[in-house]
Amino acid sequence: MNSIKSFIFLLTAWIIGIIFIILFFEIVLKIFSKNSPWDATNKLNIIRNSEINYKLKDLYPSEKKEIKYIRNKFGLRDNCDKPKSIEILSIGGSTVDQRYLELEETFQFVLQNLISKKLNRKVCVSNAGVDGHSTFGHIESFNSWFPLIENLKPKIVLVYIGVNDANFIRMGPNIGYEAPNNESIKGLLKKMELAKTLLPLYRIIKDRFQNKGIKYAKHENKVYKNSEYEVDELNSLTIEKAKKNANLFKKRKIKLLQNIESQFGAVPVCITQPHKYVKKINGKKRGIKNVLGEGFSGLDFDYSLNLLNEIILDLCKEDKTIDLYNMTFDEKYFYDGIHTNPEGSNLIGRLIYKEILRKKIINKNF
Repeated sequence: MNSIKSFIFLLTAWIIGIIFIILFFEIVLKIFSKNSPWDATNKLNIIRNSEINYKLKDLYPSEKKEIKYIRNKFGLRDNCDKPKSIEILSIGGSTVDQRYLELEETFQFVLQNLISKKLNRKVCVSNAGVDGHSTFGHIESFNSWFPLIENLKPKIVLVYIGVNDANFIRMGPNIGYEAPNNESIKGLLKKMELAKTLLPLYRIIKDRFQNKGIKYAKHENKVYKNSEYEVDELNSLTIEKAKKNANLFKKRKIKLLQNIESQFGAVPVCITQPHKYVKKINGKKRGIKNVLGEGFSGLDFDYSLNLLNEIILDLCKEDKTIDLYNMTFDEKYFYDGIHTNPEGSNLIGRLIYKEILRKKIINKNF
């Protein structure tokens, strides 16, 4: 009995001691820390002033074992001289970020080279994609992130969204970043100075050794066989949930387009997204099971995504929409269901270039 009492006493003493240590460092950091407007971007998971070597883990065939991922002091991926020189800005989630591709392999860099060659001058295309962001995060970026980048006034904003918003299972304002009211435990922790100090280290460790997420959002080496497209019916809950999600998405999409035009004075060019979670087999569309979680397949995901694509086309109109969803993408361009390998991103860059020429978007805005 005495040993149990001793253990409880020691455990209590350790807990109290740890709490006092945390409080001590928190007070010290509060006294000496300088509040920065950039602190507000922590909730958006913006990586700044960072160079991270990501191990490829055989995501796709490559002679390299890892890639160098660099975010500049503004949180952008590009080789632009300064924000003032950015003429095209791309926003989106992981399919825009392209975390496991070198900068020179991203579709933005491909597009930049093609346009620069066409106009016989350097045209800077910057990448503001953030892994996990949906329209919730994109809208918040106009409140907390983009206003901090002095002289950021792109002429065109590529809005490459859809796949993260199509997940009607996890609807809510904390998709891809902390809820605006920061009432979650994680949100409260991010307010602590100690947490802010350790956040960059935490992100590096997390990004190096952890790659969690539901099936459709993972970064994993996965090529689907025909036999894996086994679902041929929607979940009974999908139509109602997807329509509700689409109605909410429309409101956010309108707000996002308004932000692009009012804050940047830029032309939004909307791009729909391809994926490999459905496939026509013997004339019938079939889906990969459990893409959105137990019981919700690629068919459910695809149904939801198509509702969003209809809204995108309606709001952005045909002349400012690039419909990649309805273009043919072979499996060889993806390393999983939605993320493209270097070859796939190269194709996307070339397709976007072809379409903005065909729709005369460059001629109107450059």
